[in-house]
Amino acid sequence: MPVMIPAQEILTAYRASDPLLSASDAAAECGIGKSSFWAAVAAGYLPQPVYVTSKTPRWRASELRAAIEGRRARRAP
Repeated sequence: MPVMIPAQEILTAYRASDPLLSASDAAAECGIGKSSFWAAVAAGYLPQPVYVTSKTPRWRASELRAAIEGRRARRAP
């Protein structure tokens, strides 16, 4: 289920060191294509987006990095 957060709360919580990424930018950050990125989100491998507006999903860069590192740690022998 999408998480709807009031715009003021997003702007207050926004930090330049932890930007909100679009789906295209988030997919590039993960090193995968956009359709693979959405499939990973749907499968629960990557975090659900924060919706700035009803049609504007965004991901926190820090949450994506944590999810990627967590998956790498579980796969390492």
